[in-house]
Amino acid sequence: MTFLIIPGLFFLMAAPMPGPPAKALADFSRISRALNQQIALIEADGTEHEGVLTAVTGDQVSVRSAAGENTISRANIASVARKGDGRIDGVVKGALFGFVIAALASQGCDNTTRCHPWRLVAATAGIGYWFDAEETHWRPLYRAPALMAAPKPKPALSLSVRF
Repeated sequence: MTFLIIPGLFFLMAAPMPGPPAKALADFSRISRALNQQIALIEADGTEHEGVLTAVTGDQVSVRSAAGENTISRANIASVARKGDGRIDGVVKGALFGFVIAALASQGCDNTTRCHPWRLVAATAGIGYWFDAEETHWRPLYRAPALMAAPKPKPALSLSVRF
């Protein structure tokens, strides 16, 4: 049964984290959290602006990019996302992975050998932090309520399994 532990851990680590609920994404004031940070703003017509958020008011935002400063009104904004990812979850996943491996490996330890399973836990926690620091994601801050109410297109391919 122990041969299922490692694949089970990989499965749990690959599970996506749930995003904020739709009601929270419809709050325009959430954009101010990303002031002076890297964002991606998509207008209703599909135009994308990537740059640093410089100003937020109740009805418009300003984004500084390589092309210059752009001011976009709230009515034209479809969605806003900021680049970033919390790193603490990488530390926890790495430490959990190291703890399971150390628990399995320490079964062979006795009083005559020197076993330091905590070193493995600390090392894998550091590796988890490093992986999380290298892999950043776009985290949604705002999505226009009209977009959330729109029906989603059906997938081109569907798969159903019946028992």
